[in-house]
Amino acid sequence: MMRTNVRKKPLSKAMLLPMPAADARAISLENHLALVAMRNGNGNVDLMLGLFKIVYMACLLYEAIHGRGELDLFRDAEGVLTRSMARAKRDEAWCIPAEEAVALEKIVTLYDQYLATLPAHRFVHARGRLHRFIASKAISPIAYERTPPLSDSDE
Repeated sequence: MMRTNVRKKPLSKAMLLPMPAADARAISLENHLALVAMRNGNGNVDLMLGLFKIVYMACLLYEAIHGRGELDLFRDAEGVLTRSMARAKRDEAWCIPAEEAVALEKIVTLYDQYLATLPAHRFVHARGRLHRFIASKAISPIAYERTPPLSDSDE
């Protein structure tokens, strides 16, 4: 099979720059409010899924920048959310105990930094990878250190 040289369309200026500051602040506020609501026992399934999305997006962005070597913080946060989800399934409150929230607080802060500084195309790429994970039968995009990353071929 012959491969042809297919040139990718150059990225637009908007894709090369960080997202507008007002958009980044709005997303950041929503993320922090979700975490506070969950810490205060006022959570729900939508807030929980939003926190999973933040953890996975931050992890995929981190991995794109630094590689898969140091993902323990993301695994810890995923574990916190998984335990919280299990409690909710047992008809306990939708909450994240304060002593378990540290990893999530760090990730929400890291995601804030990414929102403010990374070019928009990084988020588009990470969102595509997240959607491929959701459509797959994989349990987690970060569960095991030796898990191969989700394919980048759909860029």
